This record gives sequence, structure tokens and C-alpha cells, in this order.
Amino acid sequence: MIDVIRRPMWATCFLAALGLTACDDSVAPQFVVDGTGTVEGLLFLDVDNDEIFDPADGDQPVAGVGVAVRVRNTDEVLASATTGPDGRFAISNVIVGTHDVFFDEASVPDGVFVCENPVSATVRIASPSFVGVPSRQACLIPILDVQEDAAAGDFVIVRGTVTASPSQFDEGDMSIQDESGGIWLRAGNLEGLGIEVGDVIEVGGTVSLEFGALWLVGVDLRDQVADAGFIAPEETTTAAIAASGPLPRDPLQNRLVTVRAAQLTSAFDSGGERNATLDDGSGQTVIRVESVLSPSGGAGILTTTGMTVGNCYDITGIVGAFFGTGQIFPRTVADIVEVPCS
Repeated sequence: MIDVIRRPMWATCFLAALGLTACDDSVAPQFVVDGTGTVEGLLFLDVDNDEIFDPADGDQPVAGVGVAVRVRNTDEVLASATTGPDGRFAISNVIVGTHDVFFDEASVPDGVFVCENPVSATVRIASPSFVGVPSRQACLIPILDVQEDAAAGDFVIVRGTVTASPSQFDEGDMSIQDESGGIWLRAGNLEGLGIEVGDVIEVGGTVSLEFGALWLVGVDLRDQVADAGFIAPEETTTAAIAASGPLPRDPLQNRLVTVRAAQLTSAFDSGGERNATLDDGSGQTVIRVESVLSPSGGAGILTTTGMTVGNCYDITGIVGAFFGTGQIFPRTVADIVEVPCS
């Protein structure tokens, strides 16, 4: 048996004072790992957005894309390869440790986006490290980016809280909102999926500017989180709603809002007997009541909603536009609350 004598630090420093040894309280690494391993992976187009490669779901390998293993958080390349016809790659003789696996976006085919780039891989000695990387038809972006930059015909993916569920106030329409803005969805195909106000959903769709409004058409549901929390309506004025009408990309468009003590100044006698005018003292705008909320137009809307021309109301609804006219769309009768005219 070998006895191990552990000398206290004070003794080491005392000997250093006598010039017999050095005193250094820093701790050197106990050992250095030396060796290499392999990074293997698969780059694929994840058509059904489940992050699992399954050709039966329409998923496709992405070939011909340059792949580089880099020192973490740097541009220093340790080794590189190219994805094959099956979307797979293998990079050997990579030093052990955690590195970044970076995909050359210039070599990614049109219409394919590697949204998480780079990804992390930990290499171990003589053991392959596998990374499966799903790509998409588009990357998730804030709704504000759609409002400001997306062109008609662009395919985009957005995520937001449902502020009007499918066909709640108009057949086939709904709306969602994130921290940056709101977007109107032409989404009749999402009816019957249990989507409710307060859910968070992720959808893909094509940008449309039809009728002078900004919305997504051809919408598909990619993810849903039920009962995530409600969006509080933003207080605004009837004048602001009217001013946003000619500007489909106005930040107020497609948001959930409330106007206070707005007087109903006309009957529902325009826009197919579904439009009337409101004025909270700042200037008039249009209130639009769709067929789901009130099957009958004209005087039938007054009966359904309990509104009276000349009375004042707090109105909550989605801001919209139609050929330059700003409008507020209440979703339910509960969105219309009679209050004293101030």
C-alpha cells in the first residue's frame, strides 16, 4: 500500500517563503482529452413540421448543401463535407468537444430554409455524433415582419395568440396576434379543429393584399397550444381606425382593439346593410357586423346586438380594411357594451 501525504496549502506557501518551492494557488487542468470522433447527420425538408424524417409524410432529403464543423461561437472550420442525395453527411477526424455544425445557406436550394443554423454537436472519441436537422419552407418570423416586408405571394410562417377563432364573426376568417402585430387569416379549413380564442397557434400561409387588406390565404396549421392566455385589447380611437384603412400594413390593422363611448351615428344601411358609422369624438369610422354575428343585416343587426342609433358603446373587435376603408369588426354580442355618451 502506498500512503499519500496531502500537504496543506499553508505549508506549501511557507516552503515558498524559504525559496524551496513556488506558491501558486491556481489549479491546473487534471488532464487533457486528446482524440477524434465523427459528426454524422441528416438534412431534410420537414413538410409536416414534426421534426421527424418520414418520407411517408412527404419529408424530403436536401442534397448538395455544404456542411462545416466549426469551433464553437467562431468561424474557424475544423472539417467540412456536403450532404449526399439522401441528405446525409459524415465528417470524420473531428477533435472531441462541443462544436457548431453550420450549413452553407448559399448552397441550400430555393424554397428551403435551415432555420436553426448552426446546430450544436458534441464529439466523443471513436463514437459518431448524430444531428438530424429539419429544414422548412419558411422560417418562423414575427407578424410585424410580414406587415413591413412580405410581398404578396410570399409564403410565411407566423405564431400568435388567437384573437378571433375560425368563423367566429365571419365565415372562414380568423385572426391571431403576437407581441409585434396582428394578422387576418382566410382559414375556413381550420374550422372544426377546436381552435379557440386564447390558444396559441403556428400557421403557414401565403401573403395576400386582396381588397386592400393584409391577410394570409391557403393557411395550414403547424402547431397548437390550447388555453395559452388571452390578448388584452388595445385602446384606440375611431379616428385612428379610419386612418389605418388606406394602409393595409398599418400597425393597427388586424389587431384586437377597444374604442370607448363611441356613438352609433347611422343605421346599418351600407356595405350590404352591414356597415354603420361610429364616432367617439375623434372622427368617424365604420363598424362592420358580419353574417355569423348577425344573420340578418340592416335593422336585424340592431335587433341582434341591441344597439340603437344615437346611443354610445364600448366596442371591442378586430381592425380591418376594405378598399381603403378602416373598420372595426366585433366578434360577439359581448363585444358591444352600451355606456353613457360622454
